[in-house]
Amino acid sequence: MKKKLLVLSFLTVLLISFQGLPGCTSSRKLVANEPSVQFYNVGHRGTRGLMPENTIPSFKRAIEVGANTIEFDVHITKDNKVVICHDASYTTKPDGSDISDAERKQYTFYQMNYADIRKFIIGEKYYPAFPDQWRMKTYAPLLSEMIDSVESFTKSNNYSPNKFT
Repeated sequence: MKKKLLVLSFLTVLLISFQGLPGCTSSRKLVANEPSVQFYNVGHRGTRGLMPENTIPSFKRAIEVGANTIEFDVHITKDNKVVICHDASYTTKPDGSDISDAERKQYTFYQMNYADIRKFIIGEKYYPAFPDQWRMKTYAPLLSEMIDSVESFTKSNNYSPNKFT
């Protein structure tokens, strides 16, 4: 329970610090019918419908299609790394075989080191609910890797770091 609370608290802080709150960063008051009022364009798990979710390619694609906020989930590994992934474990092993319900608990991220988690390939499975999702070999990145990659990507492509200022 403590780990879940820690993860939720950490995610909340990340979402706030990643984009900043417009009400806290500006003394300018917004008027209800003002045409320049902006909204958060949220990339849910990056671009879940277009790319393998919660991956660096998905986050970059979200920015390309106009997201100014990226939503994602994090988990703490056994070796205290912060990994980005929606579920607390995978459903298939690195060799592609299914993980049975009886085995699933041993593949929970908080019981695994990141080096072992990194071996899992994600992004190749077809999801009928997302027929336009690109299938590609990728992996669950570390939070630090995602931040570095997104910062580098936005800088090299001249994306504004904050559309609310």
